[in-house]
Amino acid sequence: MKDCIMLFSHNIHAFMFNEIQFASQVYEKVVLIAPQNHELQAVCDRYSNVIYESFIPFRGLRELADSFFHLDRRIMKDIYHAAVNKAVTVDYLKNMMYFSRCKSVLKRVCRKYIDDQGNRWVIVSFWLFATAYAVSLLKDTYKEATLVSLAHAFEIDDSRNQQIDYSCKEFCHGRLDYISFISQNRMNEYLKNHAVKWKWRADNCHVDYLGTSKENRAVSSPTDGSPFHIVTCSRCIELKRLDLLIKALSLIEKTHIHWTHIGDGVLLHDLREMSKNLPSNITVSWLGSLPNSEVHAFYADHAIDLAMNLSTTEGIPVSLIEALSYGIPIIATDVGGNSEVCDSHVGLLLSPDPSPEEVKKAIEYFLSFEQEIRDGIRKNALVKYEKSFCSNINRPNFYQKIAMIE
Repeated sequence: MKDCIMLFSHNIHAFMFNEIQFASQVYEKVVLIAPQNHELQAVCDRYSNVIYESFIPFRGLRELADSFFHLDRRIMKDIYHAAVNKAVTVDYLKNMMYFSRCKSVLKRVCRKYIDDQGNRWVIVSFWLFATAYAVSLLKDTYKEATLVSLAHAFEIDDSRNQQIDYSCKEFCHGRLDYISFISQNRMNEYLKNHAVKWKWRADNCHVDYLGTSKENRAVSSPTDGSPFHIVTCSRCIELKRLDLLIKALSLIEKTHIHWTHIGDGVLLHDLREMSKNLPSNITVSWLGSLPNSEVHAFYADHAIDLAMNLSTTEGIPVSLIEALSYGIPIIATDVGGNSEVCDSHVGLLLSPDPSPEEVKKAIEYFLSFEQEIRDGIRKNALVKYEKSFCSNINRPNFYQKIAMIE
């Protein structure tokens, strides 16, 4: 069993904060490599066995020059193939430069901490992206290390990433000992569209739900039905389709509904303006972005009848899992991993591209339930969270499992 782990991320994401805690419970030494971030530093400082190696992704000529210096034939080959197939964009070129930058950063940190064949080490990329490429390159240097990558959504979703086949995926896929998909549906799509298509190995592909940690023992209570309280929690961006919910709510007559949205984004102002045209029986609160602890406190302290997610694409939506953990029923579109979270036992699953009328009918259908049925759904939500999405169970098990890979 390996007792040292290196965690590498090209960005800062909420799930990382929990991963540090769970990794520190299993391994004697944890080295986190991530961009500079004061909040992340504070979390790492809580654990005596965690070392935070921060780096600057791209900020000046020094980082840009480092990226150019570490460009290799494999990266250049994929850029060439992308150009031939007219798939090159500015964002794609920036991403490939980031591949080179991550390669340089990881090489430096490994020299500092790994002085053998890596027989004590598990090295994890938090994304099947630039950091996974850097990790995959270590196969030649640290032959006994276990190389792992998590796989989420954007980096394996063909609809959001048109350059998957020009991003060193085949190289990474073949060299990684373990690829941990956060969604069964996403893994199936990836295998079908890439591994099976190009005859890549599949024995290293697995599903491990991230889940969430519940920060409050309380559960949310239902309202008395007046007003019926709906909550959404997401960025205000196009793919979240918050405008669809506004259109659906505009069709509901008489029933008093209060909608609370948590989150900000580029469309926040436009959505606020749009919601002002809702009928008088519909009221809206725009809370903006809240720290995760305050989101949990909101769920625990407020009566909430329903949480919704109308996204066009998803990995596994943390917002819905958090709602389940407080016993809140959910409605979601059947995209990505949503169907793994939402079913008839805990709420309602909509078609992938519902009309405002379909969303309206789903809300009204839920409103028509007897209280006994609603109470049963709330109990089912708590059970599903504990069984499948409690990170306090899932993540220590994951880190134990990859420590045992030979």
